[in-house]
Amino acid sequence: MNLPKLVFEDVALFDNLFMDLFPEIEEPEIDNDALQIAIEQIMIQKGLQLDESIVVKCMQLKECKDTRHGNMLIGSSMSGKTTCWQLLSEAQNRLHKEEKEEKGGGDNIKFDQPPIKVEVLNPKSINVDELYGAFDDQSPPQWREGVLSNVLKQMVSAEQNITRWMVIDGPVDTLWIESMNSVLDDSMRLTLVNCDVIALTKNVRLLFEVDGLAVASPATVSRVGMVYLDMEELGWKPIVKSWLQSKKERGKEFVEMLSESVFKFLDKVVTTKKLNCKELVVSADAACMRNMCKLFDSLEE
Repeated sequence: MNLPKLVFEDVALFDNLFMDLFPEIEEPEIDNDALQIAIEQIMIQKGLQLDESIVVKCMQLKECKDTRHGNMLIGSSMSGKTTCWQLLSEAQNRLHKEEKEEKGGGDNIKFDQPPIKVEVLNPKSINVDELYGAFDDQSPPQWREGVLSNVLKQMVSAEQNITRWMVIDGPVDTLWIESMNSVLDDSMRLTLVNCDVIALTKNVRLLFEVDGLAVASPATVSRVGMVYLDMEELGWKPIVKSWLQSKKERGKEFVEMLSESVFKFLDKVVTTKKLNCKELVVSADAACMRNMCKLFDSLEE
């Protein structure tokens, strides 16, 4: 539970401290080979690069979800947060489909890997009253259901043999996250202003996709599992490699010439940008490379 929180540079230090403190204890290995293979197969189908860091983060997210019902994917833009949970959900759905074909489609069969359905919500696209619900200004006041509370009610009242994820994709701030603290602790209950209580079922999981926890309270941080995706660990090269891979129809010679030019000059451009340039609006290297690829495609057309 601690290892996924660390930045890339601290992982080796953590492992060394662990071995120094417990020299005779070996870290247990979890048998998730089938899930890892499914993740890698989906990455190939999507035209993604088999980057070890993304696969590791997918496996860490799976372990965190098995331990806690509330988790956070933390990292800057283009660090792979959305790709991480999408790969994991699709891989688990693939394993469920394979298991269903093996066992048959009976209604009374209990599957080791249930299917996953995802609901995505942006908490900053609406205000807090529209998110959780509020009384209006009429006389007598009428209750207006909130978007998050309404979706959560539907998830907990639906069939229990499907694992349901609510992905809350947006910045964490005290305006809305503090109301989630009671859901994230062991009580697993959301209490609304009209005194309605929504109790989470065992098949419902919350996943927050955020860029940082600068304004999150210790109460929130202590209640969730965390997986940190480091932009420096992933880098920009997987994006460019996938783009070059999409150019195969242009011929082998064209791809080799383009690949040689790209990696020869872009490394220098990125280094110069970091050392000698001061950006008014900070941009991620991966985002710049993606824009470069799209610009090249538009000029090529």
